[in-house]
Amino acid sequence: MIDFPSSPAYHTPKSISGGWDMTDQGSIRCTVCNTGVPEKSGICPKCKKNTHVWIDVYWSLKAGGDGKHYPIRRDERGDPLSFQSAWNIRKEVQADIRRRTFKPWKYLPEGRSPRRCELFFDRWLRDVHESLSEGTYRAYRSTVEAHLLPYWGPKDIQDGVTARALKTWIVELERKRRKTAARAIRNRMHAFLLWASSEGLLDDIPTFKKIVGRDERKKYALTLQQQFIYAEKVRHPVMRRAIILGMLTGMRMSEVLTLKASDVDFEERSINVRRTWSGYKIKPTTKTSEPRKIPLPALAFPIVKEAIGKRVGDVWLFPRADGTLPLHGRQFTRYWKETGCPATIRDATRRSYATVLKDQGFPLEKIKELLGHRSIKTTEIYLIDEPMRMADEVDKLQGKLLRFRNENLDETEINSGGSKPDE
Repeated sequence: MIDFPSSPAYHTPKSISGGWDMTDQGSIRCTVCNTGVPEKSGICPKCKKNTHVWIDVYWSLKAGGDGKHYPIRRDERGDPLSFQSAWNIRKEVQADIRRRTFKPWKYLPEGRSPRRCELFFDRWLRDVHESLSEGTYRAYRSTVEAHLLPYWGPKDIQDGVTARALKTWIVELERKRRKTAARAIRNRMHAFLLWASSEGLLDDIPTFKKIVGRDERKKYALTLQQQFIYAEKVRHPVMRRAIILGMLTGMRMSEVLTLKASDVDFEERSINVRRTWSGYKIKPTTKTSEPRKIPLPALAFPIVKEAIGKRVGDVWLFPRADGTLPLHGRQFTRYWKETGCPATIRDATRRSYATVLKDQGFPLEKIKELLGHRSIKTTEIYLIDEPMRMADEVDKLQGKLLRFRNENLDETEINSGGSKPDE
C-alpha cells in the first residue's frame, strides 16, 4: 500500500522531460500524442487538435529528493478533461503544493481509490521506455490509453485487480478484438502487473489465462546449409538475394529491403543500417531509432554486387520493377511459403543467424549488437533451444565421450568388465 504523507515539502524538480513546463510542477498534455499543450493556444502543437488533455503533476515526497509523477485524467464528475478544466485544476494543484497540502487523491472523482491503476500506468510506461524501441513503446502507450485505462484505470490495484475481474475482462476483450490483438493487449496487462509486483504495489499476481496461438508455435533454427537450400527455392530473383543477405547478416528483412548502395562499404567490409519499413512508409531511422554498423561477410560480397548490377548512383539494392521504391516485406509471404520451409522468414534469417553464432562460441553481448537489440533479454529469447536440437547436441557429446572411452580401454579393463582390478 502507498503511504502518502499529509504535508510533503515541495521540491523543484531538476527537469521534466518533454512538453510544456507547468511552473516546475507538472504539465498539461494532449491525450492523442502526449505532447505538452501551451497555455496561449490550448491546442496541441503536434497534432493540431483541440482534444482532451491530461495533467502530469510532478511532486516530491521530501525536499531535495526525487519526485514522482501523478496523472490527473478526469474531473470530479469523472469526465475527460478539457484544456480549460485542466488549467483550473492545475492552478489548484500549484496552490496546494505551495501550501504543502497537496494530496494526489484530492483530484480523483469521488469514490476512487488513491491506489487506482491509473496512477501507476504512466510510471510503468516511463520505466519500460528505455528497454523498448520507439515503435513498441508507442504500441504499449496506445494499449494503455485505448484498452487498459477505460477498464482498469479506476480500479484499486490491490483489491480491484482480481482473478475474477481479469477473467471477465479477457472474455469481453476476445469477443470484441481479433485473436492476435487480444493476446497482445492481455500480455501488456500482464507485463504491467509483473512490474507492479516488483514495485511492491501488488502482493500476488492473479492467474492469467494461458496464452495460446502464435506465442506457442514451434520455433526453428536452421544451419547455414539448410538456409541456402531453402533460399534457392525462392522463385523471385530479387527476393532471393534479399533473403540470402538477411541470412548472412542477421538484419531484419525490413532493414535489408531499405538498403542503398551507399550503405555498403566494401573496403571497410561493413553495412550501415540506417532505415526500415514502418507499415507502408520508409522510416528514416531503424526500429530502435539508432543506426548501427554491422560486418559484411565475404559470402555476402557477390550478393550485394549482383544486387547493384550495372546500375549507377545511390540506388536501392532490392527495388521494385519501376525502381522508385524497394520491395515490401509482406511480398515475401507467398514466395517463402512455396519453399516448403517449416521456419518463418524471421526464424530462417535472424534466429538462425544468432543461433549459428552462439553455437560457434560468439559472445552473447556481441550477438545483441549485431541484431540491433536494446535488451539482452530479447537476444536470449532468440536463442531458446528446441528439445530436438538439444537432444541432438547431447547425442553428439555422449557419442564423443563413448568413442573416447572405447579408444582408451586397455585389455585389463575389457577382461574385468570395464573396471581395473584392485592392485
